Amino acid sequence: MIKKNSKKKTRVLIFMLAYNAAKTICDTINRLPNSNYKYELEALIIDDASDDNTFNIATEFKKKNNLNLKTTILRNPINQGFGGNVKIGFMYAIKHNFDFIALTHGDGQYPPEEIPRQLVPLLNNKCDAVFGSRMMEGFQSLKGGMPIYKFLGNKVTTFIENFLIGTSLSEFHTGQRLFSVKILKKIPFQLNSNDYHFDTQIIIQLNLQKARIIEMPIKTHYGDEVCHVNGWKYCWNVCKEAFLIKLQKTGIIYKRRYDTNKNFYQNYHSFKPFGFMKIHEIALENIKRGSKIIEFGSGTGIISEILKKKKCRVLGLDKNPPKKRILDSFLKIDLDKNLSSLKKINFDEYNYVFLLDLINHLKHPEKFMEDIKSFFSTYSSPEIVITTPNIGFIFNRIQLFFGFFNYGRRGILHPNHTRLFTFKSFKKLLEESGYEIIDTKASPAPFDSAFGKNIFSSILILINKILILFSKNLFGYSVLIRAKTSPNLNALLKFAEKGSKEKK
Repeated sequence: MIKKNSKKKTRVLIFMLAYNAAKTICDTINRLPNSNYKYELEALIIDDASDDNTFNIATEFKKKNNLNLKTTILRNPINQGFGGNVKIGFMYAIKHNFDFIALTHGDGQYPPEEIPRQLVPLLNNKCDAVFGSRMMEGFQSLKGGMPIYKFLGNKVTTFIENFLIGTSLSEFHTGQRLFSVKILKKIPFQLNSNDYHFDTQIIIQLNLQKARIIEMPIKTHYGDEVCHVNGWKYCWNVCKEAFLIKLQKTGIIYKRRYDTNKNFYQNYHSFKPFGFMKIHEIALENIKRGSKIIEFGSGTGIISEILKKKKCRVLGLDKNPPKKRILDSFLKIDLDKNLSSLKKINFDEYNYVFLLDLINHLKHPEKFMEDIKSFFSTYSSPEIVITTPNIGFIFNRIQLFFGFFNYGRRGILHPNHTRLFTFKSFKKLLEESGYEIIDTKASPAPFDSAFGKNIFSSILILINKILILFSKNLFGYSVLIRAKTSPNLNALLKFAEKGSKEKK
């Protein structure tokens, strides 16, 4: 019995964007590759509500010519903008189960005949996207008619975008791009702009997904087509987007289009889902070697690991222990619920109690601070080191001034933060709960997380540190307070009773 080959044929969609391309659309359709390949090749042309007769001309051309390529021609009833039109094409490819999509333009500026060659690395699973670059071969784009001002603008903006995003592309602004539909399903492209800087936004999204991008040189052709791009506006928008993703990496701002993790609102098994930060470094500065420490919210064990290097003994408290066996001892506890299991701990034996970025995750921080105070029984109680993000940080105030209050995956406005504090409200909470403030400090924003460890981020951090000297409330990204607790009323009564007996 002969078995039939049930392997599905690869499907490729050539997507031609068209707007006011009546003069060039027929010639560009003629340049589309035919369907004589091992994969299924189809074409989609979407006219974006052109002011001229683009749609009718393209439709008539299809009727009169026996195209050796299955071609679908659609028209948007209302202009969607460049990005909006691309989104519709992407959705068409996803809905109709294509494996790959290749973008080109109806004005003939980009070579659609090159698409089969550009498809090869995608078909061989060597990459997730292929960009046809006009800038890979020196000044060839100028020979193809690219105006000098566009050439220079392309070079400058590409340099800025590469620097800020962390890529090394020769060109950010090509209109001939090929994508795996599989990678498009992983990114929220529907949240991108409908304007021309959609292209930069999708590169950022691909970069966040660690997508494999290959560039291939293409020839440039500039005719008498009309450019619909406002150059200065476009330059501003693409550079702005590149800068925004830098700020998002610090946690200073948040744009949902750049959150490619589908499990954003997951429930963390630890109170502290993030790693080591500058405020933690400040917290650890003056910890004496060989100290005994209680760490509330031990999380992944990053802080505990550093403390162990200082020969400290650490008791961790959290919902689950760290994966690494770092702690000397561990007590499983839900700090939002009954704290009665803390009775097992003799707090007076310890030198420090750490509550690093924990208070902002609790449902009732005031009650929590009052409750744990009852476990301190003598005047020789350990020093409390406690930190929290500062919602009064200057960038948050600026955002609020312009009407933004965006929660993000990391930083001050993380959605797991159930309570937000300014410098003053944080101090007030501790003082009203019966704690004596010993010292307060603030940390600068983590600019090195966004811009890398370089001279630029070092300068920003230095400026931030100087500004903190003038106002911790305004320029402190995170707050650190060192505090002591006085005994609770029951303990004071016992001391009084004991003292009166001794007098007798």
